[in-house]
Amino acid sequence: MGHFSEDLTHKTAKALDWHLTVGGMKPCLACAAGKKQKNVPKASEHNPATKSCERIYLDIATLKTPKDGPKVTKPNWRIMVDERKQLKFSDFFEKKSGMVEPTCEQISKWKGAGMPVKFIRLDNAGENTDLQKRTESSDWKFGIEFEYTARDTPQQNHLAELGFSILANRGRAVMHRANIPTEVRYKLWKEAFKTVTLLDGLAVIALEGKTATRYVHWCGKNPDFSKHLRTWGEAGTVKTSTKMTPKVMDKGVHCMMVGYAKDHAGDCYRMWNPVTNGVHVTCDVIWLKRMFYKTAAIPENIVVPPLFDVEIETEKEKEKEKEKGKDQANLEVRQGDAPIENGLADLPGLVEPPVEGAQRRSGRAIRESTRLIEEMAALANDYKMELSGAEQHYYEAMSSHPEYRYNPGEIGCVGAGLGGGFENTQELHVMKYKEAMAKEPEQWAEAVHEEHERLVKHKVLEPK
Repeated sequence: MGHFSEDLTHKTAKALDWHLTVGGMKPCLACAAGKKQKNVPKASEHNPATKSCERIYLDIATLKTPKDGPKVTKPNWRIMVDERKQLKFSDFFEKKSGMVEPTCEQISKWKGAGMPVKFIRLDNAGENTDLQKRTESSDWKFGIEFEYTARDTPQQNHLAELGFSILANRGRAVMHRANIPTEVRYKLWKEAFKTVTLLDGLAVIALEGKTATRYVHWCGKNPDFSKHLRTWGEAGTVKTSTKMTPKVMDKGVHCMMVGYAKDHAGDCYRMWNPVTNGVHVTCDVIWLKRMFYKTAAIPENIVVPPLFDVEIETEKEKEKEKEKGKDQANLEVRQGDAPIENGLADLPGLVEPPVEGAQRRSGRAIRESTRLIEEMAALANDYKMELSGAEQHYYEAMSSHPEYRYNPGEIGCVGAGLGGGFENTQELHVMKYKEAMAKEPEQWAEAVHEEHERLVKHKVLEPK
């Protein structure tokens, strides 16, 4: 039967009209060796805790240093979770064995506050067995009962495992909101995870008919920092001056808020200095009302196209392009393809402008240049220009002249920046290159020569 399961074997035998002996099947040694799987752990049969700190769930997670990345300091994250209130406590250590003594000190504080620990649920790793030996030593004598979990059964230590997942998700979220770059996250991840651990105690839960935060259920009140909450990653200026600071030096430094100071006043914060990579514990902060990292870095796998490569054409613009194409075709028929005289084509660096309607190498159609009048009028609409006294007098005089067609929309640069004695921009006539060279080739050739010499003189154009 191919080593089917017992239930599937009975169903297959019935379909084949086989008659099996009544009774359960014996265990199959081949199935036990070839298909052995982890047994589903049963629900814990212990009596749930009825007081704070009666049973603590403890575990350690390690953050690995990335390849070719920054070194991670104190990568071992130890978490302790109270079974009754599910209040969490996070600390970080260089080595796993380094958590033994600080854990004993924390248990001693709880015992002094009238909340002795009776049970600790954890796996039987080496550092955890060292913790048991230390708690039973003559220095501490806690009398705690250690409940070791079975191998590959994290469900038995579920509160600690869930605590890792929940706090890590929130820690990544606050770093993402603060626009923290990837290389900086390996420096600040401990501060982020500590902060979300503290804020998790402000979560509201219902216990014994009372709805309150975990801190209120734990010790009867919320911590002082709950009245002075700030956004993680916010920028602030921290005072760093002392009596020995020179008068010409800065008295503060820009830092980033990365947490709340424990055992301090509620308005005392942990401010990270990116220059020294140190943390200032201070309440003397001037908040800048913005995030320290203003914008998030664009991932390398996302390609953002340049703005100038994007063209949006409406139906009216397409019709105008067709009409301009017809006019250009008629103009070329009239002018023909006569060669340009006066040797202009031989000038180094001078290239004849492309014909409208052609396509660039990228496949984009070549458009006609924007007219000067349209461009200047658009600028005038956005920018309010102030006229001088002489210009005001000029426009007043011209307005009273009966033959002068005064256009209020014109800007005051006629005759000044344009030259040529023009009195109105309506007198200007925009011509294309071929059209200009066909009408007055000698004058345009001379002007082009002069412009070319100026470009070469000022090193705007390099001759080939």
